Amino acid sequence: MYLERFSGDGFDAILLDVPCSAEGRIRTEDERTFGFWTERNVWEKAALQSQFLQASFASLRPGGSLVYSTCTLAPEENEGVISSFLSEHPSAVLEACSLDVPEARPGIPSFLTKKYHADIGKTLRILPSDRFEGFYLAKIRKSV
Repeated sequence: MYLERFSGDGFDAILLDVPCSAEGRIRTEDERTFGFWTERNVWEKAALQSQFLQASFASLRPGGSLVYSTCTLAPEENEGVISSFLSEHPSAVLEACSLDVPEARPGIPSFLTKKYHADIGKTLRILPSDRFEGFYLAKIRKSV
């Protein structure tokens, strides 16, 4: 998939709610919610998310902010995508996300053998509950 950069002066803010493997919607009591899950789907979605993030960040004006969100708990699609992006874009600065809900947790610093960017704890995971499906948020500012 090819995504083109916006040709104007850039956006002040972008909300990027990317396609994902939807692990945050899985309910153990409902087989329909997890029957589609595959590891391949997670990796394919992570690659697609990276493309969307690259194109969106390129369309952001200096000083602008981008909020990246998924409805999955897969670290490969969350902390993995954001961490890789930050290592490739020195002008990308991770800003702290917060929500005053008991389901909120900081991004995880590592998964299996993969260590993530030092600032990844500024991102936010919302654990699934009776009130929420699981999701993930990261806020990135484009430095001037």
